[in-house]
Amino acid sequence: MASYEKILARVQKLIAMAEKERVPGCTDEEWAATEAEQMRARKMADALMLQYAIEEVTAEATKPIGERAKPTSLEVSMGVHSAVTFYVQQVASRIAHHTRCKIRHYSRTERTDAGLEYFSTVYGFDSDVAYFNVLYTTVRLHMLGALRPGISPALSLDENAYALHAAGFNWLEIAKLYGWQKTNTSGRISRERERGVLPEDLYDKWMAGKAEVWYHEGDDVYQSNWQVGGIYKRACQRAARTRGERHMKLPAGGTKNFREDAARGYASMISTRLYQIERDRPIGTGVALAGRIDDLEQFYREARPNAYTRCPECHKLTADPYTCDVCGHGIAPVPEDQVCQKCANNPSGHCRDHPRGSRMRYRDTNESAYRMGANHARTADLTGGSRGTTSAPRRPIS
Repeated sequence: MASYEKILARVQKLIAMAEKERVPGCTDEEWAATEAEQMRARKMADALMLQYAIEEVTAEATKPIGERAKPTSLEVSMGVHSAVTFYVQQVASRIAHHTRCKIRHYSRTERTDAGLEYFSTVYGFDSDVAYFNVLYTTVRLHMLGALRPGISPALSLDENAYALHAAGFNWLEIAKLYGWQKTNTSGRISRERERGVLPEDLYDKWMAGKAEVWYHEGDDVYQSNWQVGGIYKRACQRAARTRGERHMKLPAGGTKNFREDAARGYASMISTRLYQIERDRPIGTGVALAGRIDDLEQFYREARPNAYTRCPECHKLTADPYTCDVCGHGIAPVPEDQVCQKCANNPSGHCRDHPRGSRMRYRDTNESAYRMGANHARTADLTGGSRGTTSAPRRPIS
């Protein structure tokens, strides 16, 4: 059996086939052929990893129980809390399922200068955890590079403003990335007026409640929120005209919702693409890996034994405290106050006294934001390519 390093190297070589992006002048027929090549590359990479896992299980079965490989765990960051953190976790959960791993979110938090950072723990066998790590790192960088991009030194002001606004940033949010800060202290404003740095007309507008005062430390200059926002609005409009596009307008206060909807579209498309790969996996692979899946489930539960019940018959942890979900042994009778005969007799499993939970109501989705996120997810590398093992540059939306 080939080593995991050799298998991963072969997977990474497929990146050349799966990293192509549509170039200007490419016809729909040419791009359709390119996308077909990319899908074949992704399926080939997944098939290599799946075949390795099956061969590994077969080899391990010939060893004594005490010498067989054991599952392992890996802590990964979900990033600092933001409007898209929930969807980053969704993507991580989907990739964990795809790579035959289990993941526990909110396993740890850490206070950093940027905010509260969330961590999750991934459980699986070495090769599967390594595959998850490469794939998740690649996709997360790709996702946040569009949904939470930074300023690229390689791009002009116009191009940066366009990319940031396309990711749902309003003009003043872009201004903050460029070093502008809102000034709220009346004492400071008065002192800066006396120093002659703060314009008199701006001071009058601020006193009348018609403008905010913003300061840029690098230039040592004060301007109103309208002037500061206008800098980046005009830059974005110039970039849109250069591209021959219409300037995108965001509703006031809608930037958070825009990024959430874009992240939702991204997560949904990643799930769809992974399903397309899994759909073509050989029939019976689940049976071949069944024992490995059971071992992983027990390892996952042993990491937090207080959340489960130890079965006195098989001595394994069960999620059902009354009947073991591993061997079926009865552990304890179900308390009468937890049994509703009406629910038991109803095909839906619920009665009027214990109705099913009300459906969550979602706000209206920003279709352009959702479509932007989904379109960007179509370009994500799902081969587990080498970008996931290095710090890849964030590319703006084009």
